[in-house]
Parts: sequence; C-alpha cells; structure tokens
Amino acid sequence: MVKRLLIVLCIGLLVQSCLDLVIDERSGESSEAQSAVSSGDASGNGDNSVLIDANGCTLGDWWDSQYLYRQSIQVSVPKGEPVPKGYSFALPFDHQRLVAASRAHPTGRDIRMVHLSENCLLSEIPFVLDPSSSWNRSNTKIWFASAEDIPDDQTVFNYYIYYGNSAAAIVEHQEDSVFIEFEDFIDPPAPGTFSSLEEGAGISYLNGNLVVAGTTDEINQFKPFGIFRTVNGVELPAGTIIETSLTIPDTGGAEWKATVGAPSLMLGVYQNRVQYYTDVNDGEMVFWTPLSETIFPGNIVDNQRISLNVQPDNLSLQLNGSVIGTRDIETIGFQPRFTFSPSIAGATFEAHFHFYLARKAISTDALISLALGNIESR
Repeated sequence: MVKRLLIVLCIGLLVQSCLDLVIDERSGESSEAQSAVSSGDASGNGDNSVLIDANGCTLGDWWDSQYLYRQSIQVSVPKGEPVPKGYSFALPFDHQRLVAASRAHPTGRDIRMVHLSENCLLSEIPFVLDPSSSWNRSNTKIWFASAEDIPDDQTVFNYYIYYGNSAAAIVEHQEDSVFIEFEDFIDPPAPGTFSSLEEGAGISYLNGNLVVAGTTDEINQFKPFGIFRTVNGVELPAGTIIETSLTIPDTGGAEWKATVGAPSLMLGVYQNRVQYYTDVNDGEMVFWTPLSETIFPGNIVDNQRISLNVQPDNLSLQLNGSVIGTRDIETIGFQPRFTFSPSIAGATFEAHFHFYLARKAISTDALISLALGNIESR
C-alpha cells in the first residue's frame, strides 16, 4: 500500500514538474511577445500591444502632451549589412486618412518624428517631406535619418510619428539633417554648384526646376547633356545614393537617354532599355537590357525618378523605386551627374530637373522595410 502511494506521489510530482515547465515556456513566449511590435498600415490596422522594448524602456511614456496621437515605426533591416547612423529612411503613410478622421492637420504642420534612445529618452529628430510628395495624400512620404547604427538582420521599434497638435507650427528646411546633399531648386543654388555638361546648352532656374535647354547639331549629337554637381570638385564616397526627378517634353522624333553616375561609372535609361557604360573597353557600351515598353511611352520622359546606388563593388539603378539594372564595378568615389542625350541632330530640347539629393546607402537598401503600428492616443 505504501509503495502504491509512493508511486502515485512520484507520478503526481512528475506531472506537476512538466506543467511547471510548460507554464515557464509559455511565460517566456508571452514576455517575448510583449516586447515585439507587429506591423500595420498607416491608419493603425496592426497588432501593436507593446509594453516594454528590448532595452527595457517603458513604451507607454509620452513625448509631448500637446500631441494627441502617435504611431510606432517598425524598422526591419535585412541580413547582410548594418544601417549606419545618419541613414535616410523613407516613410510612406496615409496622411489623408488621418486628416479625414480629424487626427492630423492637412498642412502637415503637426507632424513630428521622435526617437527613443537606449537610455529611454524620447527626443525629436529632423524629418522632411519627400520632394515629389505632398501633404493630405493617401501616399504622403517623409524622410528621417537614423539616430544610431542598426545591426543587420534586426527589427527595431524605437521611432515614432506624433501628430494631433492644432497649435503646432510647420517644420521646414531640415534637409541638411536628413540627406548628405539636397537641392530643390526653389531658390537657385550658389553659382557653380551645377554645371552643364556640353557646350550649346544653358542652365536656368524656373518654377522650382533646374532647366537645361539647347539645340543639338552634328557635332554634339548623342553627347550627354545635363547637369554635373561640382561642389568644390569633391567626390561622394561609395555607399551613397544620388537621386533626381527628370522631365523631358516631347521633341518630335528624338529619342532620349537619361544617364546617371560619372564618366567611368554610368548606367543609363534609354527609351525602354537600360544602357550600361564603362570607360573600360575604350568606353564602348557593354550591352543592352530590354525593359517594359511602358516605362517611357513615346518620346516623353515625364517625372521619372532616377536613383543610382553606388557601392564599393557594384552599382544598381532604380527607376521610380524599382531596381532595373545592376553592374559589378569597383568604386571609391564619384562625381554626381545626371545627363540625357537626343538621338538626332537639330533637336531642340528642354529638360527639367525637379530636385537633386544624395543620401547614405547600403547594398541591401531596397530590402529595408518600415511599417506603422496602431494609432495610440494620449
């Protein structure tokens, strides 16, 4: 009888130990889940029940009581390369929906970006409206710079967007704190900042655009017209993206090529193809890559956003946010330039550059993702 009782007791203790182990495991999962943020859209349709972040900071703390709403930002860095401090993040969100719900001002004057440091301090950080975007749109896009290095293969949740302060004043002209270089051409830059690449073309500034205009002849036909950033002749280092938005009106028969880079580092968009250039092999074109016929319909290049990501061992070209060409080539530094060329002599052209910017970049730039959590109210 005693033996039976002992056996029953041992079995009971064993079962209880197993239950305790299961509970401990579940508790660990629960704690881990509490420190994570699930992604959501800009209207706050995500699962964002966060209490404590990875550094032990209380995420319920509020930066400024005058701002009634906020959303946390999930920043996911892919495996391969860390994000350096000062890297520019692009954040698209549905500002129009926030305005319609009377949570944000239509002019964007109450938008603020806030960073939670490893010391649990909430601090305002600079941001800018994307030069091709505007407020009160469903796809408004703003930029802000990373306040610290972020390791690769990691997701952080220590950035916030605040809004809902009717008395706030709009924040302007923080581009120098977000980008390496920036020109919106609303006010003409200092003389000599940008130069024309070929004789026969002139530079002017009109309605917030840098305009390059001229006429081709048999001598300069096919040569690269455009702009060349010449700030004290200083090169930008590898690990940089340069961007512009370019419009070339219909020229009545001339085909156009838009190129970016430097004489030894060039990728070009030509009608519906990508051209790869190099100064190796006597400067001859290496090969062509077909693209969609709808990229440049007809002979009109209209508000095409062109970006070149220059890394130490490769280049990648983006058109309107999509990678359309890459090339392996070693790079230390380069002079930014954006050019175009007509295909016939006697073509009168007028190309409009809407802005120019340079920002820090990594090789996995296109794989970085940002997502907004739920709307929190004070």
